[in-house]
Amino acid sequence: MPNHTIPKATISESKAPDLIFVGGGPVDIPQLTKWRGQSRFVAVDGGLNWLMDAGIQPETVLGDMDSADPGHVATCRAAGIPIQDISDQNSTDLEKALTHYPDGVVIGFGFLDGRLDHTLAALHALMRVDGAERVLLIGAHDALMISKRQACFSLPESARLSVWPLGQIRFHDSQGLIWPLDGLEMEIGVQTGTSNRAIGGDIIISPDTASSGAYALLVEASDWQALYAIVSSSKSAGG
Repeated sequence: MPNHTIPKATISESKAPDLIFVGGGPVDIPQLTKWRGQSRFVAVDGGLNWLMDAGIQPETVLGDMDSADPGHVATCRAAGIPIQDISDQNSTDLEKALTHYPDGVVIGFGFLDGRLDHTLAALHALMRVDGAERVLLIGAHDALMISKRQACFSLPESARLSVWPLGQIRFHDSQGLIWPLDGLEMEIGVQTGTSNRAIGGDIIISPDTASSGAYALLVEASDWQALYAIVSSSKSAGG
């Protein structure tokens, strides 16, 4: 195997994400305020309610406006904040936001918890847009990203890591996992990689070069920095 540079991130050393998307699902307000003044906040429909309650002014409000409080929408209009009222029901609000902002590192809150169908819709949105490797979703229990490429990152010993196929994908090999992925072909309903564990230290997950499928990486929400190191170094993050 060639040498790999494992990206590492800590709260104090990490560059703030370019964009914070806030959806309508449950949100931890202190997490949002961590990047106040450093990142640009985007209210994704009902996420406007969380931002207004936290006293954070979004730069844009996006979505079909079926969940955002009308009073908050009116307040934003009066303040000159752009309101992108997109009524297209063939795309989710997260997909609308990612299409509107095609570049930059994104951390999303309010997309993983609450209703299961909304969580599945968030995964659907990540699969539909180009450059989804630049997006990290953080919930109360999990942090999630998707990729079609090799992933290099670090986790502490015994940290939980799930590798979930999004379609059919074959892995060439892996390093740093208690249960290796070497030669495994995964597909929902056939084989998945729920609740693997880190040996401790560097992890490398390498899909087969002939495989075109995507996979999701899920870690404990407290280990979000491991995945943030990947998304912040992604070529699809742009500028």
